[in-house]
Amino acid sequence: MGGSPLFTYTGGGGAFTINGGTGFDVLGILGDEGPDVVTSTATTVTRASGTVTLGTGLERLDISTFGGNDNIVLTGLTIAKVIDAGSGNDTVNCSAAVDATILGGPGDDILIGSPAADYIDGGDGNDTITGGPGVDQMLGGAGSDKLIWNPGDGSDLVEGGTGTDELVFNGSAAAEIFNITANGARTTLTRNVGAITMDIGDTEQITVNGLDGDDIFNVAPQATAHITIDGGNPVPPTLPGDQLLVDFTGTTNSTLTSLGVGAGIWSFGNRQSVNFTGIETQGPAQPGISINNVAVAEGNAGSANATFTATLSTASAQTISVDVFTSNGTATAPVDYQSANATLTFAPGVTTANFNVPINGDTTPEGNETYFVNLTNAVNATITTPQGTGTINDDDATSIFQFSSPTASVAENAVPGSATVTITRTGDTTGAASVKFETSDGTAQQKTDYTFGSGTVQFGPGELSKDVKILIVNDVFVEGPETFQVNLSNPSGNSAIGSPSPIVVTITDDDLGPAANPIDAAGFFVRQQYLDFLGREPDAAGLTFWTTNITSCGANASCIAAKRVDTSAAFFLSIEFQETSGNVLRTQRVAFGRQSNDQFTRVPYLQFMRDTRQIGQGVIIGQPGADALLEANKAFYAEQTVLTAEFTSRFPPAPGAVYVDALFASAGVTPTAAERTAAINAFGAGGTTGRIAALRSVVDSGSVRTAEANPSFVLAEYYGYLRRNPTDAPDFNDAGYQFWLTKLNSFGGDFRSSDMVKSFISSDEYRVRFGMP
Repeated sequence: MGGSPLFTYTGGGGAFTINGGTGFDVLGILGDEGPDVVTSTATTVTRASGTVTLGTGLERLDISTFGGNDNIVLTGLTIAKVIDAGSGNDTVNCSAAVDATILGGPGDDILIGSPAADYIDGGDGNDTITGGPGVDQMLGGAGSDKLIWNPGDGSDLVEGGTGTDELVFNGSAAAEIFNITANGARTTLTRNVGAITMDIGDTEQITVNGLDGDDIFNVAPQATAHITIDGGNPVPPTLPGDQLLVDFTGTTNSTLTSLGVGAGIWSFGNRQSVNFTGIETQGPAQPGISINNVAVAEGNAGSANATFTATLSTASAQTISVDVFTSNGTATAPVDYQSANATLTFAPGVTTANFNVPINGDTTPEGNETYFVNLTNAVNATITTPQGTGTINDDDATSIFQFSSPTASVAENAVPGSATVTITRTGDTTGAASVKFETSDGTAQQKTDYTFGSGTVQFGPGELSKDVKILIVNDVFVEGPETFQVNLSNPSGNSAIGSPSPIVVTITDDDLGPAANPIDAAGFFVRQQYLDFLGREPDAAGLTFWTTNITSCGANASCIAAKRVDTSAAFFLSIEFQETSGNVLRTQRVAFGRQSNDQFTRVPYLQFMRDTRQIGQGVIIGQPGADALLEANKAFYAEQTVLTAEFTSRFPPAPGAVYVDALFASAGVTPTAAERTAAINAFGAGGTTGRIAALRSVVDSGSVRTAEANPSFVLAEYYGYLRRNPTDAPDFNDAGYQFWLTKLNSFGGDFRSSDMVKSFISSDEYRVRFGMP
């Protein structure tokens, strides 16, 4: 970060080039209260008679046109952009640009998104919104709005807002399957299984245009939305044509009013209704084909069949066929099973057909493994369950670790703010065993949606299950359900990883529209310091103390700002951080020469997070037993380090003085005589024990602590607040880190005078983790 300037341009005439710097730089294009016309190329923006060229170093483009009926057409721009059309009947077209946030404001607006993921808010007025390709958020706002989905668009989140709103969903000329189901007060619309899923709320009318093709519409009664379906009318008409399948579950007084061949109205008493037009009247669907899941014991030799059964939902008067084939999961062919494929045929009246997969036996402990059996190319039927899971139950390992379920869910606003996943242990559980867990991103990201989790779970003799908690961040973005994974690895001894693993955790969204950024609230801010710097939920006393430290300012803004800076800095300076995260950085510096101020050797973010979680596991400074647990964790981390091949290669067996001098040289510091003597004395008689003790003595020496103090402080700003390496996007270089290190050094390490902490916690990159900046 090298500062975050805002450049503004009003287009008064002439041509200009604007270049950014090392920070997060924003170019603002300002209109006026009259009608504005704004256009662009890939590198220029034109308003009125003026043109500005976007140079290097700009991170975002903001266009604000205020009043008037404005026309904004952007072509080729790939920079992130925020367009606020203001009041008036405006047109904003970003279909030939990338990455847009579009705010319509008051007035009847026409808003068209880009091919990337967009955020579009119509504001007040009767707006027409098209998201375009990409996974978009489309908010109608106040007024009676029309929100449009076209073929090629992504799985959008739709919020109609107040007024009478309509979602228009346009299909293609191909044969398609549409499913419209209720999700509480919301509606879920899918187009072809696994292809497009829409999450729809506050929308009174849903119109689906199937166009040509023999489409199938599966509809459940909705709590709020009225549904109109147009199956299309190909000429000449072809059979079987379009079919409407209505689920009557939970309905009363359900009736069909015929409007002639190919049309009708389903009414659901006091609930909503479904209008249908097609080329034939509503009729029964083709039978659905499903495939089951099968589990078999592996055995020690030879092969045995796992028998899968494909089942029709109902008997048919026609001959039905479907292709079936195997594919790898954690089990692979031909090692664990033998790949197979076939065409299954159902004679008229027959509803089941079997498919065999040969399983190979062995005596290698490997845990339970899975493979898949897939259905495709159905004739005279539809595939309702396209994939079955085959599980090979390992009978060789002494202990098998797996999750209790393949999935879990947590509400984003859950109290406490964590997702619980359960690791179970089967097989021989008479001895002690351990397994490692670690999170990984899916659509949910560790930077904004949850806190990176990693650790080793210890099972004592006879223990069968352990819970692991993953901390959740309650942001205010409307983003729909998001997922991340928790993975198992490194089982101890003769143990193995079974199935299910990994587990997919879904965070269900609780946000309905724009809201104030929660990071401005003292309690939220303090909890986030615990999550970001200590990797744990706050203890009650600590949360109260630090929150009161801020709220004691009352409404005094300057006092609040200063207290937020001091509070956040206190977490870096705390014993708990310095002896967990700080110990990791100092140990890596001494053992491997990884200095925090060197972009090429510093400890990378993910390794830092893993190692920090290892040393900090279970530690809450100030609580009984914390000091002893911290000491044990640090000792084990040092032992692991000394026993690595890399450490042995860098420091082969040597006398104590030679070994100690090499450690200080690796750290890039000159010790005092007392520090050198202390490390040599710790080495004692040598051996592994002596090498570990000497390493720890050097790591904890004043010279190493001083050398690493400012570099690690700056690095912690990136790892804690921004959750990334300094050289990651949007920087792509180390200039920001070096800027802040130079400034902190120039103020003698004073974080207040250097404005370092203040700048990071007020930066857009930090604030946008939780809400709009």
